[in-house]
This record gives sequence, structure tokens and C-alpha cells, in this order.
Amino acid sequence: MVVPTLNEEARLGGLLADLARLGTLVREVVVVDGGSEDDTVAVARAGGATVLETPPGRGAQLLAGGHTAAGDWILFLHADCRLTSAAADAIRSFLERASRSEFAHFEFSLDLPGFFGRFIELGQRLRESLFGLVYGDQGLLVSRALYGRAGGHPEWNVMEDIGVVDRLRAHGGPRMRL
Repeated sequence: MVVPTLNEEARLGGLLADLARLGTLVREVVVVDGGSEDDTVAVARAGGATVLETPPGRGAQLLAGGHTAAGDWILFLHADCRLTSAAADAIRSFLERASRSEFAHFEFSLDLPGFFGRFIELGQRLRESLFGLVYGDQGLLVSRALYGRAGGHPEWNVMEDIGVVDRLRAHGGPRMRL
């Protein structure tokens, strides 16, 4: 698991607690901090994460974390994401049947009540259906082998999620929704 951070003290603890509840499904958490000025690093360490400190830039942070993480599969998530037991079941199911050339992401969902939240979710589903574009907030589950073949995340400060999905598609199999 790789989590890029920059001043995520208020959000990171929730994700780390979710990950702790997943047990052996998550063998390690690598938090790649881009120079936080709050207590993000302390929260990460208190939550049992390995911390890498890098210059800011989400693409470069994700790339560094991807090269550091151990294991055959890597899950990249933003610090403001949350994982439920249903998400854990979806990950397990995917890993049981996936080839090392496939990659997956979660469905986009916001914790915003009412019409506005559903409208944004619908817009993302359309963006994904029409153009195959996924947000970094949707997570990315990819084999170490495919991630390496694709060259990892581009070192972009924005839209690195689009760049990595393009690279993965060029070097691997289909994108799956968890």
C-alpha cells in the first residue's frame, strides 16, 4: 500500500485505521510525504507505516513509493480515501482471479450527502465510461511486474493518475473496477 501525503494529518489516521482492520490483506503501508508542515509524518509512524520523505509532487511521490513497496501487488490510495470491509472483499476477489497484467480501481464515491455528491459521482462514471479516465482517489491496484514494465507513475504534479493508467494500458491488460 502506498499513500502520498502533504499536510494530511487530519485525514490519514482514518485510512490507517481502516487498513489496520483489514489484517493480513495489507502487509505494509508506505506513506510518501512531500514535506508536510503538520503532524502527518508522526500520524503515519504512529499508525505503523513506513515513511519516505521526498520533495513535493504527487507523481514523484507515488513513483518513489511504488519502487519501495514490497510484495507482488501494490495498492495506491490517497490519504483522504476510506476502505470498508466491502472494499477488502473486492480486493481479495480481484487478487484470486487476476493475472499480473491486469489492474483495478474502485468505483468513485464521495462522502457528500444529497444531489451535489451524486451529480459529481455520475460525472465521474461518465468520464470513466467514455474516456477510460480514473481519478487517483479511486485507488489503483496493480502488480509489481506490470507497474515496473509500465515505468510507474509519471513524475507529474497533476494528472499523474491519468498518465499512469495510460502507461498501464499500453503495457498490460484490461482495467477492472473493484
